[in-house]
Amino acid sequence: MRRSIPAIITVCVLIGGTAACQPEETEPATQQIDAPAVEPPPPPLDPARVPEVQAALEARVTEVEAAVQRLPGLIGSIRRDMRRYVNADHVAAAQRNGVGPVRDSTHVAALVQSGALVELPDSTRWWVLRELNQSLPYVTPGTKAALEEIGRRFHARLQERGLPAFRLDVTSVLRTGAQQAALRRRNRNASSTTSSHEFGTTFDIAYLSFAAPQSLDDAASQQALPEGVAAAQIRGELRAAAMVRLDTLGTRHAPHIEGELGAVLQEMQREGSIMTLRERSQPVFHTTVVK
Repeated sequence: MRRSIPAIITVCVLIGGTAACQPEETEPATQQIDAPAVEPPPPPLDPARVPEVQAALEARVTEVEAAVQRLPGLIGSIRRDMRRYVNADHVAAAQRNGVGPVRDSTHVAALVQSGALVELPDSTRWWVLRELNQSLPYVTPGTKAALEEIGRRFHARLQERGLPAFRLDVTSVLRTGAQQAALRRRNRNASSTTSSHEFGTTFDIAYLSFAAPQSLDDAASQQALPEGVAAAQIRGELRAAAMVRLDTLGTRHAPHIEGELGAVLQEMQREGSIMTLRERSQPVFHTTVVK
């Protein structure tokens, strides 16, 4: 930031018949703030290099697939930990730490207005929300923070293994009493009493699907590109094709990736911040924030 220099004026005072001139500082002028520099967009990708870049991306996806298949998957100790807390434990924690039970959409709107609930974006660097047909994308602020922390730790584990930042597939969040009743009529596996999903503290994360990264800007992908090509230059059909390949890979090899997510959930459960139930009737990690 550039600061203006105080103006200097000369003040002359008659002392003993001689004018003594001394500088005097005035009030500083209004500060001038430079506008932030705007980086120009990268130049468009040379069409002649498209086949080269396409081959590099395909090689990267093949490399990722081989690395994913070397992951051990969900180990026995994690499976056992993910069955430690049953539905009644989740409901009790939700009642202590959440809001509600939430009755209907009017009640949800009031809780959002008061700040007791916040909205989950459809797509972030950590997760995607997939077809919330029987739930609403709202949670308590602490629950959103916990989901973000799960995403951060999950990505850190993937990065250690040289893998792209696959995103969590969140399949269910807040349910009103009416939604829970409707689900109960359609799905015999739905809770026959109050569900922890009615308090804004619970979300389900799929373990049989993981979404493609939000971008191709991770270091490993950038290193795989030909020299002189930036990830930001990969747009349109070329980028879409790469993302579809990664999205498909995240589903086809989900049992391997599940082990990395399970390790994060086990770690946070042992720290006492969440509890997680690996459901069998639905392929999700049913997770409730404890504090």
